[in-house]
Amino acid sequence: MDENSYTFNNLTAGGTYQVSVKVKDSNGRESNKYDIANVKTLGVFTNNTTNYSGTYDGSSKSITVSVSSSATMYYSTSTQLNASNYATSGTTTNPTRTNTGTTKVYWCAVKSGYETYCSNNDITISKATPVLSLSHFSATIGESLTNSSITYEYNGDGTVNCTLSSGSGATCSVDSTAKKIIFTRSGDSEGNPKFIISATAGVNYNALRDQTFNVTVVDKAICTSGMNLAACIKSLYTSQGSNNLYYHNTSLANGANDNSYRFAGSHDNVKNYVCFGSTSSYCPSGNIYRIIGVFGNQVKLIKVENYGQHSWTGSAEDQTTNWNTSLLNKNILNGQFLTELGADWAGKIALTTWNYGGGTSENLTNTNAKRTYDYEVGANKITKTYNAKVGLVYISEYVYAGDPSIWTMKPSEYTNSIKNWESVNNFV
Repeated sequence: MDENSYTFNNLTAGGTYQVSVKVKDSNGRESNKYDIANVKTLGVFTNNTTNYSGTYDGSSKSITVSVSSSATMYYSTSTQLNASNYATSGTTTNPTRTNTGTTKVYWCAVKSGYETYCSNNDITISKATPVLSLSHFSATIGESLTNSSITYEYNGDGTVNCTLSSGSGATCSVDSTAKKIIFTRSGDSEGNPKFIISATAGVNYNALRDQTFNVTVVDKAICTSGMNLAACIKSLYTSQGSNNLYYHNTSLANGANDNSYRFAGSHDNVKNYVCFGSTSSYCPSGNIYRIIGVFGNQVKLIKVENYGQHSWTGSAEDQTTNWNTSLLNKNILNGQFLTELGADWAGKIALTTWNYGGGTSENLTNTNAKRTYDYEVGANKITKTYNAKVGLVYISEYVYAGDPSIWTMKPSEYTNSIKNWESVNNFV
């Protein structure tokens, strides 16, 4: 059987047409006309849909299907749609994506008189570049200021960090709740540290590392203007052991119970130095003293450098033990030393009542700190006193300057790792 085809032009999509056929043989004889069928034409969509690609901005994104004729759209992000399943596996709600990543959207265009057209497109969202702004880019830490903070604004979703890039003298930390970066002095050293303020990558934002912050760390001044030294030292105390300072009240275990404020701890850890007798910008070694503590409203100092070797009574042959009349007391410490110090500085030293009289090793040097204190200047002391500006350190001051862990020990059991002073050869 011969097969023939015929193309009909200019038909309207969605229209219904009656198709009739006549057959003519090779001799030119025609058959009757036969009505074959009613034929319905179908339109074909032209697809111009493109993928969506953009940068995260916090809003939801979707594809926009562009076909040649308006149609009902069916979508799915989980099932590939076709002419057979679009109604059961798809939805007419266009899917969206907000966060970074890629979503594949399957879709079908459906319209009466048209062939169902199905395809897929992607929604791709890339990470955005965040903005990190600082309130300022430099700070000075010094004098009464031990730390400095700046505020920042950050629109990303990563973690803001502060890291030391060079130098020393300060550390930094980040308070993400208050949006603050805090720079804190590290020790007493000066320096010009530089810090990098950065942010890690988050879900929707890239990492950021381009903010440099400069800190100038200058001399640390403990006292504020107009504050006397006793008040200044007391202001350092916030709790027992804070700043290596102990308040010897009734609640301090093994303490002196005289309401004094005393520095205590190992020689290397306690930085209780002052410069006395010099106004030089660099304190001469002979003018460096340690602070023993505050007794009432007076501050007691001990000279760091040894003042030399001197006989108790002025000569090695004189064995008199009476400190009140000792030439070391009267002529050297309260004579020669004060003269060398100068009238102005000597005038800053209070005339003080001192206890003396000696005692047994059992009560002073072969026992614990509290017993030493009681038999030297406390409830069981020998009631001999004299008035002077300068004297030798009390044994109890020496033992109470050590780490509190040794206050129940004998001085012979101490080691340099827990003593505040290296020796007791100096005077106060």
